[in-house]
Amino acid sequence: MKIPAIFPVLVMGLSSFFVSQQAMAHAHLRLLSPPIKLN
Repeated sequence: MKIPAIFPVLVMGLSSFFVSQQAMAHAHLRLLSPPIKLN
């Protein structure tokens, strides 16, 4: 079974999107609650 060429691009795009979303969420949490240390 051949994997379509678009599949790795979709996976990379989704993973980078989720990573950026998590990074933004962590940044917002740090701004809202500075005393709490996030791992």
